[in-house]
Amino acid sequence: MASLAHPATGSVSLTADLDLSTTAWGLRSVDQLEWALPRHSLTELSVNYRQSRRLGELADALSGSPRPRLIGSFHEDHGAPKPVFAKGIGKIGDQAKWLSERILEIRDRAGRLPSIGVIAPESAVFKIAGLLARILEPNGVKTAVLGSIPSAGGGGRIWVLTPAQARGLEFEGALLVDPPSGPYLKLAVTRAAAYLGVCLSGEPSPELASLMGSIQEDWAQPEVPLETLDI
Repeated sequence: MASLAHPATGSVSLTADLDLSTTAWGLRSVDQLEWALPRHSLTELSVNYRQSRRLGELADALSGSPRPRLIGSFHEDHGAPKPVFAKGIGKIGDQAKWLSERILEIRDRAGRLPSIGVIAPESAVFKIAGLLARILEPNGVKTAVLGSIPSAGGGGRIWVLTPAQARGLEFEGALLVDPPSGPYLKLAVTRAAAYLGVCLSGEPSPELASLMGSIQEDWAQPEVPLETLDI
């Protein structure tokens, strides 16, 4: 790419998030980019285009990058909901109950069922989907395991999927069950535009614990209705 750049500027512009790199190939770090472009001056521009500012800052904190950034955002929070966390929920049935309560909270707060993704370990996806269907369908909420989605986010029902399947998808709400550490954690966190919930079977990892300074278990006292958010 540097060889193809115009001689007058030598400028190369890249759009990516290296923190979401989960493949064995391609760029893995800014250091590798500096090696490939040794004569270039690098500036990172971080524009939060799909999340509330609060969730954008949380996702940025997961990168752990000390590099200065020019940060902008298309969204203002206007009191956007805080993330919710629950820990020590070891039984999958109790996890499904907690997830169902959060889903119905979001629906009642929004006055509609926005797009919601439940991101769970591959070994638990089908069992969680079945339990959610049993709890939610009597309440008029349909549940589906990710096979194919008609559009990003797949509104109208709850989608249950793995972190790998969540790549490239966006939801107004994302509920995570025992999320993995590393790149897949940030990938999962950044699927949520407004609502983020995390359900843990044990204690949070050091990566998550550092972000859980202000913990709440539900959205029982919403700061603003979802429909007023510019998201």
